[in-house]
Amino acid sequence: MKNYTDNPAIDSDRDGLTDVYELKTGTSPFNPDCDNDGIPDGKDKTPIKIINLGLYRRIKAGEVFNIDATKIHPNAFRYYWDLDYKCGGYEDMDNNLSHWFMKAGEHEIKLVAIDKDLTPTIYLLAIYAEPSVKTMDTKTDWDPTVDIKVTVNIKRLKCYDSVDWGTAADMYVKVYIYDTWKKSSVFHKNDNDVSPNWHCEINVPDNQENIPIKIQVWDDDVWWDDKLDIDYTSKDERTLEITYSVKTGFSRETRTGVDAGAWFQCYYNDYDNDGLTYWQEKNVYYTSPYTKNKKQAVVVGINDYAYLSDLSYCVNDANDWRDFLHTKDYVVKYYLINSAATEQKIKDCIWDTIRFADSNCKVVFVFSGHGDKYSSGKASELCCYDALSDNTNTKGNLRDTELKEVFAGYAGKLFIFLDACHSGGMDEVVTQDTNKINRYMTTACTADGKSYGYERYQNGVWTYEFMERGLWHGQSGHQDMEGNFQWAKQQQIDWLKDNGYDDPDNYAQQFDGNPNVLFYL
Repeated sequence: MKNYTDNPAIDSDRDGLTDVYELKTGTSPFNPDCDNDGIPDGKDKTPIKIINLGLYRRIKAGEVFNIDATKIHPNAFRYYWDLDYKCGGYEDMDNNLSHWFMKAGEHEIKLVAIDKDLTPTIYLLAIYAEPSVKTMDTKTDWDPTVDIKVTVNIKRLKCYDSVDWGTAADMYVKVYIYDTWKKSSVFHKNDNDVSPNWHCEINVPDNQENIPIKIQVWDDDVWWDDKLDIDYTSKDERTLEITYSVKTGFSRETRTGVDAGAWFQCYYNDYDNDGLTYWQEKNVYYTSPYTKNKKQAVVVGINDYAYLSDLSYCVNDANDWRDFLHTKDYVVKYYLINSAATEQKIKDCIWDTIRFADSNCKVVFVFSGHGDKYSSGKASELCCYDALSDNTNTKGNLRDTELKEVFAGYAGKLFIFLDACHSGGMDEVVTQDTNKINRYMTTACTADGKSYGYERYQNGVWTYEFMERGLWHGQSGHQDMEGNFQWAKQQQIDWLKDNGYDDPDNYAQQFDGNPNVLFYL
């Protein structure tokens, strides 16, 4: 490429304008009369040809449409689109403009087509968007207490390809929500793994349940930017499209495509800041949307596994724990059974629960399913739905260290109940936590022990004795966890002896972060 700074006065096409000036203003340094009107560019007050195509298309607001620039100017070397600010979300990829939402009214779209000699031609197109009955036909206000604003939080971006001619990427994001789009700055230059924690908050219609969101990851370049593929499901279409529900609320996702991966969260403002949508509080939990719910739970039960042998009573355990916690005024925010209980989903649900919980809150985590050991039997893990039979692989296995990390930083009260083999090896979730004074955990056995099912009552033995008989039916005479534990453990030992499983490793365990103060649900 010619270095124009070596001779800034050069005028290659002799039209009275220097090449440097023409490159800056958009005319061609190689064509003396860009609009072909017989007046040299240096004397022409309007040197660029402008063609007004008038009304190009009539659509409904919200309707997706495409414009192929090659049908307007077939021989161009490069195309650039420019839309008025009301047009909202769009994609500009080479010759294709894909518009996915537009406010009602007439909008101007400018297409700049550049020939090989850098001669530009500007085409003006008008798109008229009629009001869409489909997007306005509900009078429902999904949260009358607030003006709903949806936030997309980009937590992490990772580039896998050498998209920048062998150097690291210069990544930024574009987020489209309805008729508004926002663009971040470049997070870090020459960095293939960034954690920007970038937020994009956009006001959305209060009468729409499902909010369309588009996320794009771009690599910043000198001439034109490259859009990276982060969605393997879209066949390299590169733009990630999701639907966020203001009815059910929070979404935390990880998407990985050919070029890059994106970790992000979606949520909207919450009047009482308890992580529950107005609709959930009024129609599911029958709680007040104006008062923070300070008692929440995540309950997991897995009978049917993707790769491991199936179990019998774990979903029953989860059902019974959910019903019992309701009697204690808990909101079971997440109830995960069988295929819903993947490792990532469980982590995400715990995280979403504790992120709204402060030091005055109580959180319960219940797990009933397979458990295993790893690291030559020195540590334990909970086997989620997607756990593999090879326990050297972390996929699907929620390890003791991971569970500890998920709860780290939560300062409120935390009760953990684990009915799984080898679950006693999860002790560091309490014993090594900086907030252990507010932690209590009980497990069905030691790190080397097993948990058993109670066929007569269709429950895990430890679930039945500790929660069903001891707490719910009051047979232990205690509502404190420590007293109830001692009574329930003796009932469990009696059952183990009667059934030929008497082994101290099979005895229930408790891990009390503050033995000087009784723990209550």
